[in-house]
Amino acid sequence: MNDLTQLIVENPIIVHACVISRSGYCQRYLDKYGEKTWEMMKSAFSILLERCAKYAFANNEKIMIYYEKMGKKEDKLIEQYFQEIKEQGLPFDSNNSEKYSPLSIKELNLILSGIEGKTKNRPKLQLADLCLYPVVRSKDNPENKAFIALKENNLIIDQKLGTEQVSSTGLKYYCFY
Repeated sequence: MNDLTQLIVENPIIVHACVISRSGYCQRYLDKYGEKTWEMMKSAFSILLERCAKYAFANNEKIMIYYEKMGKKEDKLIEQYFQEIKEQGLPFDSNNSEKYSPLSIKELNLILSGIEGKTKNRPKLQLADLCLYPVVRSKDNPENKAFIALKENNLIIDQKLGTEQVSSTGLKYYCFY
């Protein structure tokens, strides 16, 4: 194991992600919604926030969201999405999302402490980036060494869940065909 991998796996982390196929997303939603197609960022943020919140709720924990600042417009959108979820709940079609057992607004507000943007030079954000890349690549290459190292060290969320929870709380690969 190289030094960087060793540094990563020694951290007390749980790796979670929502990975969206851009082409699959457009293929699925563009004809249906046209110009009103959701931004992928909102979809990924909402799905990931929901799944992290479910895990925290099940473990009687709270979540503080830290994100990498991208620009004033993008930062404002991320914080707006967060506030909308706290005030209105998750923005998904209730008929489609029922199978994922969404949390109520009250439950979300018990769990979600706040949100804060940080610059990319923060070590924890750099660590998150280093963990995210192998998760993204795992869809096409499940045998990549970095992903295997995360799995072997039980750092992937799916390994913390029961089999029945993975589909509603685990890693989400969205719009892959």
